[in-house]
Amino acid sequence: MSSEKENEYAASDDSANISPDSRLDIPEGERPDLFEYLASLPDVDDADALLPEETPETQPEGNPENKLQALAEFIRSRAKAAQITPLAIFRENDEDAVSILENISSDENYKDIVYIKSNKDTYYYSNKIMTDNFANIAVLVEEKDNLRTLAHCVRERSAYPALTYSHFFADYPFYFTADQMSVIKENIKNNPAYEDIQVIVYPEQAEFFYSTQSLKPEIASYLADELLNERP
Repeated sequence: MSSEKENEYAASDDSANISPDSRLDIPEGERPDLFEYLASLPDVDDADALLPEETPETQPEGNPENKLQALAEFIRSRAKAAQITPLAIFRENDEDAVSILENISSDENYKDIVYIKSNKDTYYYSNKIMTDNFANIAVLVEEKDNLRTLAHCVRERSAYPALTYSHFFADYPFYFTADQMSVIKENIKNNPAYEDIQVIVYPEQAEFFYSTQSLKPEIASYLADELLNERP
């Protein structure tokens, strides 16, 4: 598959290989605020309803174009429901699908079908429907890489610049529990790779994350105070 269609998922660097967003309603060159994008997605119940129930059925032998079209529409349908498509879905039951997907980018009709290759699997999506940034996050969530997921999101948002409410991670697509958040915060403090991730705590009011890669502590504190003053 062409390297232009592959988004290599770097295991050692959270900021690596995040390609420009290319969703249809986002002007080229612009990147939406991550959590505004998440808020624009279908409600969870609606997203689940949009998911195709099964993998596409194997097409009759000798008609690979039908199979190719079915695979592309399956991936696009999952992208509309804010879901990436792991190659593992096909690997056990449909080796033909695996082979077809490896060459899907050679067809002009399916240039939007791209993939992210991680250490655990390869994940497909349509970059006309889903942003590349969200797809990268979806891979982190799928692989339960909670620490890196939070750090990636905080770094993205800090670059705007903006803080990240801790309660954002209790919602879709993260669903981090209070216990998971406690573990994540403890691991962040003890891992030099995430020393830029800082937290501002207002007891019984709010908790904000930010990255010192983009925000100085005094600016982050100012933004936190502004957000608290804006609350009703």
